[in-house]
Amino acid sequence: MNEETAMYFYRMGREGCGFITARNILRNARTAQRLAVVACNRELTEREARRAEAVAANIEALARTFGAKAKIDGDPRGDVVTLIQPSGNFVVPV
Repeated sequence: MNEETAMYFYRMGREGCGFITARNILRNARTAQRLAVVACNRELTEREARRAEAVAANIEALARTFGAKAKIDGDPRGDVVTLIQPSGNFVVPV
């Protein structure tokens, strides 16, 4: 685990998010990032589009479990997923 990932887990834990939830958000955020890059290069297939919608819904549901809000942006040049924690801090899954 690199330092950025360790800091992500620390910040999530500090806000009351469990390790499993934080790990699942991270996994889904990486999938969202990959699909955003694909969507930038070509049109998503029907299966990929359904997967992108499901991933976004999963991230939002997981964020709600500890009172956070998820901002999902489809532009892969920046952060595709940003979490706004209950304290008002922003966290980007890396």
